[in-house]
Amino acid sequence: MRDSRVSRSFHYCTTTMAYNRRASNLELVGSLSDPSGTTRPCTQCQRAVPATQLLLTCAQCRDKKKQQKARRRERDDAVSAGRGAGGFSSAPLLAVVAKQEAETAAKRAARRKDGGAGAAAASATAAPAIAPSTGGYGMALVYQAILDEHQRAASAPKKKAAPTTTAHTQNIRLSILLLNILLMTILLVVMFFLKSATQRK
Repeated sequence: MRDSRVSRSFHYCTTTMAYNRRASNLELVGSLSDPSGTTRPCTQCQRAVPATQLLLTCAQCRDKKKQQKARRRERDDAVSAGRGAGGFSSAPLLAVVAKQEAETAAKRAARRKDGGAGAAAASATAAPAIAPSTGGYGMALVYQAILDEHQRAASAPKKKAAPTTTAHTQNIRLSILLLNILLMTILLVVMFFLKSATQRK
């Protein structure tokens, strides 16, 4: 009986490990590439990469991902720089977004044209691209950052204001006045009972 339980548990462990084991890059490369060919497609853009390469993406896709991370980090730094005691300032984020969109417009213009003429036209159109870009994707980023800041400020724990000296003094005076009224009322009641007792005698 014990041997059967051990064999069943061993079978369950081995099959679970086999099902849950993640495929390595080498196995994915082998499944993607043609055994008779020397290249295979990139998993992102379908460009041809060497079949012996263990990375699943091409160099262009990896560079693009690094640039996206750097741009996102730059925007996060601008949002952090805009935070202050008086609220959120969108000026740093606006400047970063305008710069990034100008760089994107310059790259697109350089790709459209060939040679040095394309680079010159891209540098000439980079500065005017800042103004109209503020109405599109850039302003969406700024609005989203402002909304995030308002939500963060609303969810932050609020500090209780310390009682002022004037309010504290007024509370003390009111308590003393109420105590005096109570004592006078008790004294009047006692005097009334004493007077009624003497009249009965």
